[in-house]
Amino acid sequence: MKPIQAVPVVETGAVDFFQFSDADLSLCCASHSGEPMHTDRALAILKSLGLEEEALQCGTLIPRWQETYYKLDHPVQQRILQTVNEICDYPSEEIEIGMDGCGVPVHGLPLQALAHGYTKMTKPEEMGWAETRVKAVKRVSDAKIAAPEMVGGTGRFCTDFIKAGKGRFFGKAGAEAVYCIGDKETGIGIALKIEDGNGRAMYPAAVEVLRQLSLIDDKQTEELMNYYRPKLRNARDEVIGELNPVFTLSAGS
Repeated sequence: MKPIQAVPVVETGAVDFFQFSDADLSLCCASHSGEPMHTDRALAILKSLGLEEEALQCGTLIPRWQETYYKLDHPVQQRILQTVNEICDYPSEEIEIGMDGCGVPVHGLPLQALAHGYTKMTKPEEMGWAETRVKAVKRVSDAKIAAPEMVGGTGRFCTDFIKAGKGRFFGKAGAEAVYCIGDKETGIGIALKIEDGNGRAMYPAAVEVLRQLSLIDDKQTEELMNYYRPKLRNARDEVIGELNPVFTLSAGS
């Protein structure tokens, strides 16, 4: 959901007012590894806002002042909920609200609605949206493509996948083995979930879906091979097997 949740950051004018770079906006869409490039940029963003580290309310830290932006009834979260409703064409009252690993609201929708949302984000200029929404959505996806290292980090699928796409794809991993992809070239949106929530099958499945839809070629598959056919190793770091996707896509009703 984070690429959609980042749209209001652009629409409200915050990105321009605080002079966010592509990397700053890309970080807003991230589930990153907490490398120095991520934490340094997060601190730089806080500094540009006139805030200190204590302003963050994620993770296990206890909030030190009462901004409460993480609560569902806060205007920030209500605007995000409205944006999810509009981009995914799914009724707000039917969106299930959970709490993600960072301690902020996250939105549960059917996979079809998620895929529909990513489809609309690939070609926002064709959606009949207001110009502000078109520019905001395009800016979010372009920022992820321009600074993929902010979305994940070193050795992370999101980062390496966006790089392999060479300006064509944007993608985002979600909790419980969810992965969403937007293809700017074809306008295809993809949402997949491993039913038991085990994330180790998520990336092989994502690459296989792209292959079966002829959206990536053999060279790109090779670049992503460590995720497509990941090796299984024992305690001595010996290869004892590998994961292989064996499903076939079928047309739905």
